[in-house]
Amino acid sequence: MDRDIGAVTGEIFGAFTERLEFLRFTEQHITPSYLGWLSSPESSQFLSTNSKTQTKSSVLAYLEQKRQNRAGDLVALVDRKSMELRGTLGLSLAAYEGQRALEVGILIGYPGAGLGQEVVAKVVKILSGRSVVRFLVAGIDKENIRSRRLFESSGFSLSQAKGQRDDLWILDLQEGSKPS
Repeated sequence: MDRDIGAVTGEIFGAFTERLEFLRFTEQHITPSYLGWLSSPESSQFLSTNSKTQTKSSVLAYLEQKRQNRAGDLVALVDRKSMELRGTLGLSLAAYEGQRALEVGILIGYPGAGLGQEVVAKVVKILSGRSVVRFLVAGIDKENIRSRRLFESSGFSLSQAKGQRDDLWILDLQEGSKPS
């Protein structure tokens, strides 16, 4: 199984929705407001890091680690009019039921505006029916009700796999339906 995220990000970088453009996350996106989102109690409790306070150097180290082995990347979700960062989309290659999967994680700096649904819908549209990945996977903390609702309303279903820290939400891109 090819472990290069480039096959996936090549389709996602440069995509856009009515309100957002999907760009490769760079150092210029690490603004005080972005660090504030990451460090806020609402976000930091669900991040996959031990630190509750994020700094520019911790974000750069995370990016370097993610990109170094070419198994993950970070997408900047930028407002098309103002070019301001509105959120991020984390992407990591994974496996589910022996098939190639893409794990997604979304952080929206302005929740409640429907941007999360816009992002998930666009990623599903880009990758549906293509052989790049079979499943989209979202590991969601059991307490993160907002994310659970987002992925459920986007067609994901809760996996029956046991023994995980997070609940695993799955979307089968080849079948266009929820896995059993």
